[in-house]
Amino acid sequence: MTMSPAQEKIAKDVAENDVMLFMKGTPVFPQCGFSAAVVQILSELGVKFKSADVLKDPEIRQGIKEFSNWPTIPQLYVNGKFARRYYNEYLICSLCVNQVMYYWN
Repeated sequence: MTMSPAQEKIAKDVAENDVMLFMKGTPVFPQCGFSAAVVQILSELGVKFKSADVLKDPEIRQGIKEFSNWPTIPQLYVNGKFARRYYNEYLICSLCVNQVMYYWN
């Protein structure tokens, strides 16, 4: 199967970066709560990562979904592998704890 130019760029980014996050917005200004949560988790853990803002390029936004065969963003890649399975559970747990802490304070 031939990759589109967007998928080739995605594959290159994933291959060249140990931790690659495809997100809505930027780490400094995330544009969705899930992207913000992943950035927060990675930052709190001291993980160096590269990110790509899928909102800037519709071809990358669609291409990443096809690349991973997964319909939602953010998408995190660690050592070239899609980490969906691992960060989603942690992310959900983290969001629940953050919500509880918000309402308790």
